[in-house]
Amino acid sequence: MRRPYRLIADKNPALRFEFARWKREIVRKAVSRELGVGLSLTSVGRLLKRLGLSPQRPTRRADVQDAEAIRPWKEQLYPLIAQETH
Repeated sequence: MRRPYRLIADKNPALRFEFARWKREIVRKAVSRELGVGLSLTSVGRLLKRLGLSPQRPTRRADVQDAEAIRPWKEQLYPLIAQETH
């Protein structure tokens, strides 16, 4: 149980997450990739609860989007994420 906890809670740079919040789907993919274990979303929720963690969501949404700030994400990071899911 230490490995999944460190994977999630230590904000492991190997995961390439540039944010501190996560959803169950992101945790599921990270556990699969890093630990070689396939979990359902329900199982991820149970794992997070057992580890004393919870899925994280932003507390608010941005009222205004900065197109220049979003561009690198759309052009570089999103294609990599989309490629992993297909």
